[in-house]
Amino acid sequence: TILMNVSMYDHEYSRENTVLRAKVKPEMTFVIPNAVDASSFKPDPSKKLKDKRGDGPKKVLLEEVCEAYKLYDQVRLLGSINHEDVRNILVQGDIFLNTSLTEAFCIAIIEAASCGLQIVSTNVGGVPEVLPDDMIYLAEPRVESLVDMIGKAIQDKSNGRSISPQQCHSRVKTMYNWRNIAKRTERVYNSAYAMPHLDIYERMERYLARGPVAGLIFCYIALINCLILRFLEWIRPKENIDIVPNFQSWNKK
Repeated sequence: TILMNVSMYDHEYSRENTVLRAKVKPEMTFVIPNAVDASSFKPDPSKKLKDKRGDGPKKVLLEEVCEAYKLYDQVRLLGSINHEDVRNILVQGDIFLNTSLTEAFCIAIIEAASCGLQIVSTNVGGVPEVLPDDMIYLAEPRVESLVDMIGKAIQDKSNGRSISPQQCHSRVKTMYNWRNIAKRTERVYNSAYAMPHLDIYERMERYLARGPVAGLIFCYIALINCLILRFLEWIRPKENIDIVPNFQSWNKK
């Protein structure tokens, strides 16, 4: 059974695009992926079906193809699915097909892998960084390449060369759990806190270096923010604001 996810666009940008376009140092740019509650996406081999499923902007075209090739007894178009029902649909499949043309981070791939499905996806955006090479089949965004990768996934499944559903689930559970994501987020905050504080003049020089137009825009925005902060501090002086306690010291006590 093949489960298909069709995504035509994504408004996120990858880390590389951020570094190049914003001209920031790579070591100052962090990537924190989404986490998945693996306990909500467990495999269930007993629920496997023999038909194919899909939905997306191409639904009408898919219906026409089904009618032209008399595939209605093999294909079911489920339409929109509530998130609480996603796991029950995923565990019925064997292969999850993602045909995104652009993608930053596809959370649907992680959920499908957690349910033990083989992943076939277009090699676009941040998709190659989502899963290890032995857990995903990457294809060029062309029909021929996708067909070849689906065929390879089916052949590996038939020959027993694919990873077992339980192993897929265990690896996703390790890679994308909320505890690891929280630790990575904490490291970002600690890194930002440890950076030297720049005064307004140093910040303006840095903003102006971003370009003759963008630099001026950044400077205007920064000045407006400073004025707003000064006004807020006048309304409520920082001396009257409670300081957050150091929880590490508190826990030691």
